[in-house]
Amino acid sequence: MRPHRNGFTLIELLVVIGISGVLITMGGILLIDLRDTSRARELQGQVSGDLERARQLARRYGVTYRISIDRTTGAYTIVGIDASNAVITTNPPPSIGGSINSTGTFLTDSATVIELTGPFGKLSAAPNCILMQLKNTNRIAQINLVGVTGNVVTREIRKGGVTTCA
Repeated sequence: MRPHRNGFTLIELLVVIGISGVLITMGGILLIDLRDTSRARELQGQVSGDLERARQLARRYGVTYRISIDRTTGAYTIVGIDASNAVITTNPPPSIGGSINSTGTFLTDSATVIELTGPFGKLSAAPNCILMQLKNTNRIAQINLVGVTGNVVTREIRKGGVTTCA
């Protein structure tokens, strides 16, 4: 008869530690993936919110709002322009702007200009797609300005090296 033993054998402990390590690693990878997707959605929300605000201002005041994206600096500006193509510096609200340089980069052409004209907030011409990539990841966020109306539509967050609008 074998003596009664208390505790686990070394093999049993190593198996449990190995399984725990695999589960912790998988969980960590999933958390990093979730964090990156969340940050990309935040980036997408910031820019699409400003574009939607420009569209609403164009409709409300009947003037044109010009969106300029500078890929090299990661900055974008949205300014109201009058009929003579001069920048509005008084009422209606003159400008909106921001930078995604700390969190991402634009993948659009280096000097992208989009115009939303009043009184309907109509999209002037292409490009109607803005791509942004979250820094240090492969997450790409897409924003579309749809049709003549210039409606702002956010698209899915993609992984990978696809740098064209879908």
